[in-house]
Amino acid sequence: MICNFYFFMDNRKGFAFNNPDLTSNHYYDNWGLIVTPDELRYVILFGTRLVSSDMSQVYTDEMLQYYIDNAIGLVERDLDIHIYPRIIRHQNLIDPNTGQEIERDDIPPNERNRYYEPGYPYRENESQHYFYVRLRHRPLNKILKAFFVSPNHNKIIDLYPWRREFRGLQSEVQFYPRSSISLYSTDFFGVKLLTRYPLNNFPDTILIDYKTGWENAKDVPKDLVEAIRLIAGIALLNDFGDGRTAALANQSTNLNSISESFSTTMSATSAMYGARIIQFQKQLKDWYARNHEKYKRTILGVLG
Repeated sequence: MICNFYFFMDNRKGFAFNNPDLTSNHYYDNWGLIVTPDELRYVILFGTRLVSSDMSQVYTDEMLQYYIDNAIGLVERDLDIHIYPRIIRHQNLIDPNTGQEIERDDIPPNERNRYYEPGYPYRENESQHYFYVRLRHRPLNKILKAFFVSPNHNKIIDLYPWRREFRGLQSEVQFYPRSSISLYSTDFFGVKLLTRYPLNNFPDTILIDYKTGWENAKDVPKDLVEAIRLIAGIALLNDFGDGRTAALANQSTNLNSISESFSTTMSATSAMYGARIIQFQKQLKDWYARNHEKYKRTILGVLG
């Protein structure tokens, strides 16, 4: 019996058990899991059986994964980041003759986690300094394609060989020619071809495809993983505790008359697992105080 118990425990998945799942396809192909159902069950709810009071219902791995997915979504939206990979593609070009979208034929038809966004504007003053493009999504994993197009969406320059990537949370890219020959022969950014158009801020001119998110679950920063685990744990404890014994305040037993009494309350602090929830909330609040600015992109304004 003891041998069977340890065999079962050794098969638990997760970084907490030194047995991470790094090949799961749940979020992206062979990306893995940053928090597993086993970690919620045996770490966050240590000592608690996820079974209803009448033993008729139990939390499955799929149910626990729901809490993890929600926690990841909350962290991504709050910090404006992508944790698992997304493929960002520029929107379809417009045919200048018909005004119809030109469907792209250069991307896989069944590509996972694909999103579209508009192109980036051309700004003449920035081009004089081999300008940076601040990408809309973070962290940058890698640039996939980059083109400079004319106002009628004819491709002028393949910018991909000119790229200089600033990966990670900075998520920027800079384009500059690799030699004086390319600078001379292409007339940098096709300025002469665009002289009849206003150049100060021409939209949808720099088209970039890129990949965001960390390369694998093992690459996600540990402090970020801890925040996700805490958020998932708080939501799970709140639902499970309230469902198993709703708002239990205190319990008393009289052995002489063999009777038992309960009193309930609507106070969250007196609900089942309330103390653990409050402790996790304090840890999460402390995490945000220490790490929020590290992950949140700072937007600088100019006064005057």
